[in-house]
Amino acid sequence: MFCMRLVAPGQLEPRVMENPTPGPEQALVRVAACGVGACDVAAFGSPLPWVKTPLVQGHEFAGTIAAAGNRVYHCKTGQRVCVEATVFCGKCHHCRSAHEYLCLDLKGLGVQLDGAFSEYVCVAADKLHPMPGEMPFEVGAMTEPTAHAIHAVRQSRLARGERAIVLGSDAPALLIAQLAKLRGAQVLVVAEQERQAALAKSLGADDAVACRDPKLAERVAALRGSRVIHVAFVSGHESAWPPDGHPVQRALEFVDKGGRVVLAGAARGPVSLSLGRLQSGELEMIGAAIYRREDFVEAFQQIQLRRVKVRELITHRFP
Repeated sequence: MFCMRLVAPGQLEPRVMENPTPGPEQALVRVAACGVGACDVAAFGSPLPWVKTPLVQGHEFAGTIAAAGNRVYHCKTGQRVCVEATVFCGKCHHCRSAHEYLCLDLKGLGVQLDGAFSEYVCVAADKLHPMPGEMPFEVGAMTEPTAHAIHAVRQSRLARGERAIVLGSDAPALLIAQLAKLRGAQVLVVAEQERQAALAKSLGADDAVACRDPKLAERVAALRGSRVIHVAFVSGHESAWPPDGHPVQRALEFVDKGGRVVLAGAARGPVSLSLGRLQSGELEMIGAAIYRREDFVEAFQQIQLRRVKVRELITHRFP
């Protein structure tokens, strides 16, 4: 099979390798569509401690089952599937207490294990989710980033009638904005570029503004009105923000006392924070790193029902 391996940051190497052989409880998936996610781009640009090279990247994917192990019963050859990319140990105390997304030996396809920038990939059968015939593979591949977004919104405890600000405009950020609207919140998106702000508004955000807009503070004040901003979500690319305004810092400024700041991305490096603001405002900082199986199932349902728009987030297509 043909694949692309990340040999080192900035170095992708085309390779021809033997097709992998599925184990008894695995399936061999022929990849039909794979997204290039933020983690893929970040690992290509610079070393990340959790990414081990050489590596076949790619964790947002869908395809067709080409072969299945002899203990795989719920899916069959030729079936269209989208794939959970997470691999849990099943043994640590987090896995045993139904918090497998905090697994002490968490691995991911395309991150620590070879992924889907290849023709074929072996996947545990319980990570496969059947797709209807009318769903395009590229839409099915968007289930994985949607699951991340659902987990972030779940972590936030966002309630109907609350106000939320989303700092960032990558696919997870724009999915978070849509999901927050579905929960009945008012949503402002602070995007990295003007065109992404326009996209956020077209996807349903109440308002959207670029992070370098001189009227940013005014637009945030307009969303707030006489009430409060309850939740700030941080995602996207921190390098796109002004040097004096890291998105995590801005989130702490924008959210009101008693509010929650959810870190769904853009916090890879060290950040200088005002602990006084954190303490005096009794703010919560909440991490959202991965997703649960329930999040993935809900993501697939939301996409299938077309309650979230994912096609609009696909910016490029490569043969």
